[in-house]
Amino acid sequence: MFDGGYDKDCAILHRRLGLLFRRLGEYDLAVKMYNVELKMVEKEFGSDHIGMYYPLNNIASVLEMQGKYEEELNTYTKAMAIEEKELECNDLDVVLVVHSNMGHVYRLQREEYDKAIGALNRALAIRKEKLGVDHVHTADALGNIASV
Repeated sequence: MFDGGYDKDCAILHRRLGLLFRRLGEYDLAVKMYNVELKMVEKEFGSDHIGMYYPLNNIASVLEMQGKYEEELNTYTKAMAIEEKELECNDLDVVLVVHSNMGHVYRLQREEYDKAIGALNRALAIRKEKLGVDHVHTADALGNIASV
């Protein structure tokens, strides 16, 4: 499906088509669209570029909807590896979503509570550092840990 170079508008189109197919319940088509975006980003910027996070996260969310929890966790693991390598990017949303999502996968699908708490504690530490201890999102992170 993809054999050309990176085009920002084309990548955005595939992301939006993926979102549309996901909302319509056409999960296989959604994953195909996200994979096109993923391949475009990888070809242009490399496999460890922070731009890989977004399509990986979208793919993982569809895998969850399909009940493919092992694949979902593997995809989040790839996203987290990129995030940790690129941590200096300081994109708080990227950092937090990966850790929070992995925490929820470990808690809800795998019942690996120690790993869930570890991932959620990492999200909490980042929120404390970036937002402060009194911020509402820091309180949300504490609530996520308490739910484990």
